[in-house]
Amino acid sequence: MRPLFLLIILLAAIPAHAAVYRGDIGGRTLTVSDDARAYFYEDERLPQPLAPSPDCANGATCYRSAAGDILRLHNNSAWWNDSPLTPFAPATDPDNRLYAAELPFEAALLADITFAKSAATTVQNKTLQWYRDPESGLEHPLVASGYPADELAALNQYLRAQALNALAARRECLAALPADKRDALQYRATLTPTLMNDRYASFHIHEDNTCNTPYEGDYGITYSIAAGRGLELEDLLWLGDNPPHPLADDNPADQAERERRAQWLLATLKTVAPQAMQAYPYQPHHYLYPYFYLTPQGIYIGPLLPARAAAHARPAATIIPYDLLQKYPGILGKNALP
Repeated sequence: MRPLFLLIILLAAIPAHAAVYRGDIGGRTLTVSDDARAYFYEDERLPQPLAPSPDCANGATCYRSAAGDILRLHNNSAWWNDSPLTPFAPATDPDNRLYAAELPFEAALLADITFAKSAATTVQNKTLQWYRDPESGLEHPLVASGYPADELAALNQYLRAQALNALAARRECLAALPADKRDALQYRATLTPTLMNDRYASFHIHEDNTCNTPYEGDYGITYSIAAGRGLELEDLLWLGDNPPHPLADDNPADQAERERRAQWLLATLKTVAPQAMQAYPYQPHHYLYPYFYLTPQGIYIGPLLPARAAAHARPAATIIPYDLLQKYPGILGKNALP
């Protein structure tokens, strides 16, 4: 099972136009996507994987299910075995539009969900309205007030996308479990606001589930009101000699920069939070892909640890103060820090 928020959606402004198809198969409504490499039947809404199939003639592209069914694609047309499918775009709530543009198959999978309002809270003069999915019990916030209307709408689409991503991962988990184990599934994701000001909305996320092997993890998300997107650490922190830019996993120079940053993070955290950093033998590779979130005092930096070390994945007080970070501005520039 994938760690839920390890796949946090940064949501660029340009949507990915993934193909989703739908059709009636033996009296059941099937939805399938070659981009997601998955399908589901509407009467159960549990996604099942597809694998590429080499047994495909006449220049078509094919995928096979575990049950032996074939999705065949050719000249912008699609078939499930011999049954034709039609392109499909799910209707969506305004707050769900960004998620549906980025992940249309997952949006179709979750089209049956209706959120119910729960509590309202105020954080740093911003009002949060919390919403609950009755089936899973998972809750997430949208911002009710505190930002101009356009910025508020964009922020809420980002927050709703994170919530829908959690629910899609939960259904993926349910699909992987034997039918008699699904009712016992425990799946929780708790979002805690850590900074809500006129420039940023930042949250700590704690996830735990019992999907196959029990899993527990900590993550962070930070949204820039001005940039209109979720942030990576290099948006705020850059140590290299070259101009700041997004770090690519397949670029050797970027990987060298990531390693340099990991060394710096570890050394700095040992200085600013020496007691917390003595609780576990943290190593530079634990900070190659750190999670982070903003606080009033600075940026909290957390390690990426193996599941067996989950108890040490959120060391206390590992916050790098903003005045120290000012020396190393990232993509958003010198004035980006709160």
